[in-house]
Amino acid sequence: MARHHRWGVVVGLGLLVAAACGDDDPPPDDDGAGLSGQTGQECVIADDCFAAVTDADQIPGEIECLDRVSGGYCTHQCTGDGDCCSVEGECDVDENQVCAPFESTGLMLCFISCEDEDLGGLDADEFCQGYHRDFICRSTGGGSMNRKVCVPGGGTPCAAGDDCNADFPYCCEDPFGTNRCTDLAGAEGTNCLNPPP
Repeated sequence: MARHHRWGVVVGLGLLVAAACGDDDPPPDDDGAGLSGQTGQECVIADDCFAAVTDADQIPGEIECLDRVSGGYCTHQCTGDGDCCSVEGECDVDENQVCAPFESTGLMLCFISCEDEDLGGLDADEFCQGYHRDFICRSTGGGSMNRKVCVPGGGTPCAAGDDCNADFPYCCEDPFGTNRCTDLAGAEGTNCLNPPP
């Protein structure tokens, strides 16, 4: 009997060790739940944003609910990258954010970055979908200061190229089958209603 008990202990310990040696990384947060109260959270109005921040008045720049992307996107105005993730609770510890112009809004805003140095060997869209299943990596537009950021499913929905602005002039199908305005980089190799020349 004692022999069987010892064998059970050995097997049990072996299973514990095997479980402990498994993948330590959490699964991708594909429904966006981990963004609750942070940059990138879905929103309708600015008051929906940054509930995870104890004192939202400490966030540099005006809090914005960006409505030019599907579902809204909590962010705030900034003057440089140092203004992003500068307040406890604003973003995840391992998250890099950048301050960039967005399309033709004229505003500098904080975004989750998907620039090459942030990807850790992942495909850019796969990296962004680790935050939310509907996120893609795209250019912010806004001229020469544009950056690559994670935002929901591309630009504004469109039915023709005339629906798009000068920053995102091409009406192209996104990965989810919706036509959205995009820039030249997003249009390349994509089914567009008004393909680049």
